[in-house]
Amino acid sequence: MFSSDRNIETISQLITEIKRYVELRTESFEIDIVRKLSKLVAALVLGAVLFMLACLAVLFVSMMVAAALSTILGSQAVAYAIVVAFYLLLGIMVYSNRKSWIETPLTGFLAHLFLEDSLKNSDIKQSEPNSKL
Repeated sequence: MFSSDRNIETISQLITEIKRYVELRTESFEIDIVRKLSKLVAALVLGAVLFMLACLAVLFVSMMVAAALSTILGSQAVAYAIVVAFYLLLGIMVYSNRKSWIETPLTGFLAHLFLEDSLKNSDIKQSEPNSKL
């Protein structure tokens, strides 16, 4: 009888420890998601700020180039048309190379960000010698 009470107590402790383990794993998962999402949001904010600054710089450089071309060509309309044609050509180049210039690096960044721990764990498991052989 004393033995069965001890077994019940051991099983109760085991169930308590399993519950605690699940809670800690859930908390660890939540912390990991928050960390990764904060990295993603920080990268998005940085990208947006840099994009806006680059747009302003390109706008002013474009105006400067158009003004310089208008003095050389003698026509403001032709100078602006040349600048617009340059941007159309640049847009076509970016659109035709969007996979290699935009999609692939973005996919790699997101995969590295969200699958970093999974990849590390799978690399460790693959590098360990297989004891069952």
